[in-house]
Amino acid sequence: MATAVTKGDLTRSIQVDARGEVAELKDNINTMIENLRQTTDRNTEQDWLKTTSRVSPTCCRVSATCRPWDGSCSAS
Repeated sequence: MATAVTKGDLTRSIQVDARGEVAELKDNINTMIENLRQTTDRNTEQDWLKTTSRVSPTCCRVSATCRPWDGSCSAS
């Protein structure tokens, strides 16, 4: 599981029965993976928003068919 996470696979988690400090360690590692997954998702979303904000604002005022998310901004 740790090898998968280091290679970018954030879908994995530790699924074992444990007690005491080992259980706490397992829970903390799973929480770290979940936090990393959420941070990565937010960063990906922010990157997308930054990319789409580069579209000319005039474009969408002139065209009813403007779809900046797919690069379509033709004045109709």
